[in-house]
Parts: sequence; structure tokens; C-alpha cells
Amino acid sequence: MKYLQEEFISIVVLVLHINLIGPLPPSRGNIYCLTCIDRFPSWMEAIPLNNSSAHTVARAFYSNWIARFGTTDRLIIDRETQFRSETLQTLSKIYDIKLQHTTAYHPACNGKVERLHVTLKTALKAHNNMSWTDTLPTVLLGLRTAIQEDNNHSIA
Repeated sequence: MKYLQEEFISIVVLVLHINLIGPLPPSRGNIYCLTCIDRFPSWMEAIPLNNSSAHTVARAFYSNWIARFGTTDRLIIDRETQFRSETLQTLSKIYDIKLQHTTAYHPACNGKVERLHVTLKTALKAHNNMSWTDTLPTVLLGLRTAIQEDNNHSIA
């Protein structure tokens, strides 16, 4: 007879793509959105921001990703000033995250998050009567629970 043993399941995010959307129409004081998506299994977060300063972006990344899911090995980011800031550099050193900047004028290098931007913007526009910050959780729920064609499963 086999006895049930405790099973430990670890979700390790090895590569994470982040970027900013905005400025967007003002919604509850927010005009930007920090987007994060891991390379596999493509879990996504979108965090409303009232500005795009380096401090705000780093704080939102820490509070909404690192504090909830843990750290990552690599962070794929573009060359915007928020992602080249000393604040993000310090955060990456503390958590031993390797920062990889995309090639200038080549957004396809961060295609995973760029594709998420297109999908998010399209879904948010479909709810044009509501503020995007109110609609965002529902849109994310839909994206996370949608069946992915490549593996016939959702990420949620």
C-alpha cells in the first residue's frame, strides 16, 4: 500500500517581461499601467499607476510582483528611463535579478509584453463605458482563464 506523501510544488519564474502602457485616459487618478508577464506559463499582472517615475515603477513592481510571487532570474525591459534608473538597479541587486535591456527601436525583443499590451488595450476599449481601472481586473480574469491554443489549458 502506498501512503500519501506531502508534495511540494514550486513555481519559479525564470524570465519576466515588464513594460509600461500610457499615458492612458485618466481613471481614478491613474494614467499609466505597469505590465508584467512571465515567459512561462504566461501569468500576467497589470498595475495601475498615477505616474511613471522610476520610484513608482520600482515600488509597484516590488509590491505587486516580488512580494506576491517571489523574485525572478532575469527581467526583460526596454530602454525607457524608468527601467534604467538607479532605483531599479538597486532593487535588482538586492534580489539578484539580472536586467536585460532590449535593443533600441526594436520592440519585438520584448514581444511577450508588447503582445499583452495590444490584447489589454483591445479588451479595455471594448468596455468603453467604464473606467479602465475598474475594468482591468475583469479583463485580467478573462485573459488568465482563457484556454491557450498551444497547450489546451488556461494559466489560472
